[in-house]
Order: sequence, then C-alpha cells, then structure tokens
Amino acid sequence: PSLQTLHIGHNKLADAGLHALLDASWIAHIEKLSLSSNSLTSAGIEALLSHEEVFTLRSLAISKSQLDQGVVDALARASHLDKLDTLHMAEAMRRVETGCDLGVWHEAPHLATLETLNLDANTLSSDMVLAILTNPHFSNLRSLSLAKNHLYTLPRRDDLRLEQLRSLNLSSCNLDAAAIHLITQPCFEKLEA
Repeated sequence: PSLQTLHIGHNKLADAGLHALLDASWIAHIEKLSLSSNSLTSAGIEALLSHEEVFTLRSLAISKSQLDQGVVDALARASHLDKLDTLHMAEAMRRVETGCDLGVWHEAPHLATLETLNLDANTLSSDMVLAILTNPHFSNLRSLSLAKNHLYTLPRRDDLRLEQLRSLNLSSCNLDAAAIHLITQPCFEKLEA
C-alpha cells in the first residue's frame, strides 16, 4: 500500500518543499493532493504538472498560490493528467494584472475528465469565463465556481457547452440584472440550485 491522499495545505512548503514531495517514492500513487496556502509559485506548480509520475492524480488543490499563465499552459500540456476530475485554483491568480488565457485549455482533451472546477476569487474577465463556458472538452464538468471574480457581465453566446452543469457559483461577482441572461439560456434548464 502507498500513500494515495495528502492534505498538506496551510503550511510553509514553498517550491522547495514541493520539489521534495515530487521525489517521494509514493508520488506515483497519489490520487488526491491538497497544496493550498503554501506560498507556491508558478515554477513549483509547473514542476508538479510536468512531473509524469503524478499520472494517477484525480484531485488537485492549489488555491491561494501565486500562479500565472505558465500554470494554465502547463495544465494544458499535462496530457498524463487524464484522470484529473477536481481542480481547485481559488485565489491563485490574483496577482496577474492582465488575467490568464484559459483558451489554451480548448487544446487539452485530457481535461475532459474534470467534474469540479473552482476558480473563485481570481482576476477572471468575461473573456476568460467565455473560454470555460465554450470549452469543448468540459463535457463532464458538473460543478463550476467563479465566485468573487468581479465579472460585472457574462457572455451572450449560443455555443455554450454546459448542459451537464449541475452547480454554478457566481456569488459576489458584481453581476447586474442584465447578466441574468446566462442562467436563463436553455443549456441551464437542468441546473440545480
């Protein structure tokens, strides 16, 4: 038996501690890894995502980290993460002034396994939300949390691909009445409160 779940959030690992974890013999068996609030940078998370020994990873929490476009790109390239069903990146990209291009995930078919995606409290723009809502690989996405992103408006599109979505969190996004059109579109008829 090997370690399959590790919750080591809210510590002071930093990138050096993460690199030490990647050298552990059990890393090839890890399924759930929670690293939130560890002063991790994009370089550390990119090393994790490119480490092919983590191919069994199903759940990854890297919230409250200091991430940028490099992590978004690394996740798009990490085709060995084809079992990843839960990704928590809340408060992880707050320092990115221009935001990140989540459109690169459109070229990542291995992300089709995602069921839960939490991007709360980042610097997401309406364009970034549109990249999520139109991603052809998010056919299994059941829960999407975008709370506290100051979106103000939501995209009006006919090509939204989220008929399977069951939970959507848009709390504290500064949305007005004009933005309600998103959740009144036919693709959300089955959405649970």
